[in-house]
Amino acid sequence: MSHTVAAVIPTYNAKALLLRCFAAITAQTHPVKAVYIIDNASTDGTREAFMASGLVERPPAGSEEARLGTDKIIARDSRGGAVDVFYVKMDRNGGSMGGFAEGMRRVIKGGYDWTWLVDNDSTPADTCLERLLEHADEGELLGPAGLVPGSAETLSFPLWDRAHSREISTLSEAVAADAEGAIQQTVCPFHGCLLIGSAVTRTIGTIREEMFHWGGEVEYAYHARRKGFRSLTVLDAVNHHPRYNVDRVPILRDRHVLAPAGKLHSYCFYRNNAFILWQYKNRSLIVARLVDYTWFFLVKRRFDVRSLALFLRATGAGIFGLWGGERRYVDALGR
Repeated sequence: MSHTVAAVIPTYNAKALLLRCFAAITAQTHPVKAVYIIDNASTDGTREAFMASGLVERPPAGSEEARLGTDKIIARDSRGGAVDVFYVKMDRNGGSMGGFAEGMRRVIKGGYDWTWLVDNDSTPADTCLERLLEHADEGELLGPAGLVPGSAETLSFPLWDRAHSREISTLSEAVAADAEGAIQQTVCPFHGCLLIGSAVTRTIGTIREEMFHWGGEVEYAYHARRKGFRSLTVLDAVNHHPRYNVDRVPILRDRHVLAPAGKLHSYCFYRNNAFILWQYKNRSLIVARLVDYTWFFLVKRRFDVRSLALFLRATGAGIFGLWGGERRYVDALGR
């Protein structure tokens, strides 16, 4: 069966990462039909660098595309076939989730079989898409194993071994835990590279753009599973992706908290995780989080009241579905 795939890559002030990611997308052994690059109002010359990279064919002078300045350009896949590339420059930074949502709307309108959401700091192996699609009959949300860049073994995101209730941190452990080559997850781990079938996008639409950053793909997978769709992690599909910048800090006995760096990332992380817990999991976990993080900020962080206030504000916003609070931090950073 032939599968038409359109990739979506959000980017912001990361031209080198975008070029590397785009090159990996067009090198896939199963070619993509289209790539939607959603530029979140970059100010570092990302578009100019992309157009000058030699990875794309600029529209002919005098053509409608050239006149409009946009956007539809042509790349070549690993077999020399044409790939439609749409470069979309947004008016403001909508975060990675805003970028994914904008791209997904366009992919849905284009009628492709699959939407491939790819972080701009991802480098999928050449066979990643082909391996994912080999499991198209087993799930509607398909994710690869995420490996630390330069490693063939260390997972950039741990997997969960449900049989033994433990985290798995290496690819060898994951393969040993699953003789079929795929691990069924509670939700499909994003791993910087999530393939979504059109039946899902037609049913529930796009990722929540209001989540801005962190966790929107996890919420989407929970939503999809609630609607009866299946998710799968395919271990012989590989995507290289750096670990997220989140500290895992032990607190009491075997308990720990996750602490992102920076106010913007922290606010989105705390709010979006609270929203997911409240909507899809045991709400009593919210109470446990409140206790853990209060201990963390007042004891481990030595009475860091400001960070505790940010955590409480973000958690309340997640519980009550109050969006937009991240703008104060985006504006403060000049983004």
